[in-house]
Amino acid sequence: MPKMRPATVAVHDVGNLEAMKKYGTVTIDNKGVITNFEEKPKEPKSTLAAVALYYYSRDHLGSIREMTDSTGGLVARYDYDPWGKSVVVSGNMQPGD
Repeated sequence: MPKMRPATVAVHDVGNLEAMKKYGTVTIDNKGVITNFEEKPKEPKSTLAAVALYYYSRDHLGSIREMTDSTGGLVARYDYDPWGKSVVVSGNMQPGD
């Protein structure tokens, strides 16, 4: 199985805590490493918004089979039960998260 790698994330300082209620908010340490992520928080702790790029590969039926990040690193791999419900084989993100 290929080695799992973290996703590349772009961070932008929105500069407005109220506006951050609409975005994914991150906090970073002094090395620039993300220490916390919260999607659309009610009480944002930071004005830093995060955006990650993911790419999906599909099989011949159009079902998502793998998700890779902007560097081509595998983020998640999926399979499906006989009724079409997705099952995460590796990684921790469901298709469409």
